[in-house]
Amino acid sequence: MKLEQALREYERRIEKLKKERTKIEEKYLKKLDKNKKEVLKRIEVLEQREIPRDVDDRIKKIVGAEKRMYVSTLRRMLEKVGSMEDFGKLLPELSKLHVSHGKYLLILFEKDVYAINRILKRMSEEYQEYLKKISETQIPSIDIEAIENEREKISREINLLIDERRDIETSIEQRKKELEKFYREADLENIEKEIKELERELKKDEVELRSKISKLQKPIKRMRTGEEIARRIIENSYYGVEHPNEFLSFLMHIYPRLEGKYRKTAEWLLENLKDRAEEIRKVKKKLSELINEREEILSDGRDIQEEIELLKRKLGEKEEQITKLRERLEKLEMEYDESIRRLEALLGKKIERG
Repeated sequence: MKLEQALREYERRIEKLKKERTKIEEKYLKKLDKNKKEVLKRIEVLEQREIPRDVDDRIKKIVGAEKRMYVSTLRRMLEKVGSMEDFGKLLPELSKLHVSHGKYLLILFEKDVYAINRILKRMSEEYQEYLKKISETQIPSIDIEAIENEREKISREINLLIDERRDIETSIEQRKKELEKFYREADLENIEKEIKELERELKKDEVELRSKISKLQKPIKRMRTGEEIARRIIENSYYGVEHPNEFLSFLMHIYPRLEGKYRKTAEWLLENLKDRAEEIRKVKKKLSELINEREEILSDGRDIQEEIELLKRKLGEKEEQITKLRERLEKLEMEYDESIRRLEALLGKKIERG
C-alpha cells in the first residue's frame, strides 16, 4: 500500500471512530441526564420530608443541619454536570459525600438516602462503562504529515546554514590572503628571520663573554678588594658586558695579582671585551629596531586578524547550529520510521515509502 493510500485509510478510520465516540457520548449523556433528574427529584422529596415528632430535639437539630447540607451540596454538584467529562471530575467529591452525610440522617431517612445512593452508584457504573467503550475507540496518534513538514523545514534550514557557512569560509580565505599579502609586502617573513638570526648571534656572544667573566669571579672574590664593581661582578657576570669600560678599568687594576689561567682570561678580555661588547650593543639596538618594526606591522594587520577571528567564531556558531539541526533531523527520521511501523500495524499492511 502506498503511503498516500495508507494516510487516507487512517483518516477514514479516525472519522469513523469519531462518529462512534460521538454516538457513545450521546448515549451515555442521555443516561446521565435521566439519572441526574431522578436524583434531583429524590433530593427534592428528601428536602420536603419532616423529621418525626418523637425524635429528641437535639437530634432534630443535628439531622436538620445534616439534611440541609446533604441536599444543598448534592444539588450544587449535580447542577455543575453538563457532560460526561464533568461527571468524571465530580466522582471523587460524590464519593466523599456518601461517607459524610451523617449517621442520624441515614437512620431517620434511610430509604431516601439509599435510593439516592443507588442512583449515584448506577451513574458511577455507567460512567465506567462509558470510559471502557470510549477507550475501545482510541486510535494511536500518527501525524506523519507533520513529521514530513518539519523534516523539510529543518532540511531547508540546514541547507541555508551550509550556504552561510560556505560564504563565511570564503570570507575567511579572502581575509587570510589579504593579510598574507600585507605581511609579504611589509617583508614580515624576512624581518622574523633576521630577528631569529640576531637573537641566536646575541645569545652566542653573550654566553661567550659571560663565560669568560665568570671564570674571574672566584679570584675576584678571594681578593676582597671591597670595590662596588667587584661585588657586582661576583653577583652577576653580565654586569661586565653591560659596563665594559668600568669593568676593564677594574681588571687592569687587579691584573698584576692574577696568575695562570686567570691571567690568560684577563688578557683575552682586555684585548676583546670592548669590541665584543660594542658589537652586542649594536646587535641589541638592531634587534630592538626590528622588533619594533615587526610590532608595527602586526599592529597594522591586527584589524584584519580580528576580523578573521570574528568570522571563525561565526563559523563555529553555524557548525553548532548545523549539528543540532542534524541531530533533530535524525530523531525525526526515527519518529517517522516508528510512525510508519505503527500505521502498518494498525492497517495490517506493508506501506511503500515515497
